[in-house]
Amino acid sequence: MPRRPRDTTWESPADEIAEASPIAGTRAPRYAELARVLIERINSGTYAVGQSLPPETELCVMFGASRHTVREAIRILSEQGMVSRRQGVGTIVTASSTQARYTATLSSLSDLMQHLDATELHFLSDEEVAADSVLAELLECPVGQRWIRIRALRVLKRSSEVVSAVEMYVQLRFAGLTEMLGKTQNSVYRLIEDHYHTRVVECRQDVVPIIISGEEAKKLHVPSGTPGLHVTRHYLDDKLDILSVSINRYPKNRFRFQMRWRLS
Repeated sequence: MPRRPRDTTWESPADEIAEASPIAGTRAPRYAELARVLIERINSGTYAVGQSLPPETELCVMFGASRHTVREAIRILSEQGMVSRRQGVGTIVTASSTQARYTATLSSLSDLMQHLDATELHFLSDEEVAADSVLAELLECPVGQRWIRIRALRVLKRSSEVVSAVEMYVQLRFAGLTEMLGKTQNSVYRLIEDHYHTRVVECRQDVVPIIISGEEAKKLHVPSGTPGLHVTRHYLDDKLDILSVSINRYPKNRFRFQMRWRLS
């Protein structure tokens, strides 16, 4: 009996993925359809919370998919908070339903201000500090100059989802801000503008990759070892004096910075 040619559609159990996209006349990419099937299996308890997904090679065989397709599908599950990858263990199911994730996408100072207005600081602590040589370099001030250091968590106003861990330095003349942080949803820059009549006109931003671990990972509700971004922002007034400096540590998928260049 002649061998049947291999069909380009996915075979059982991959026939779960071969259903048409809800959008008429279109099909979702294979990795998106595979992600949908895996989500359904997690929802139904086939893959329970705390258990491992089948290994990548096994998923490739089960669904007739390439490694790239499987990895992209798992990436979607990871971004939705349903699984986490653990070295030496595999991909662990961490939630039985998708979790809405907030991502700050910033391409301008206006975007940044909107991001700050959409979030609020959950105050943790404050103290007066004297800048040592390292801090003076960060704050661009003389060694020994005194600042107020504020530690907080930035959370979404609409859902209280933790977005980032924040360490902020403000000029000593703004010390009264610490009394307001626990009583208002306004951002620090808004408080400076409203109560000290000083306007932020410029922000400098530096972004570097980090690994989030230990107590910080617990506060941000992510596994220890999660990749993230360390974002430092200097807020300046119209005289280009530094009003405040914030150090923000975002877990992956909660911050994205965009730039666009146009050739003239």
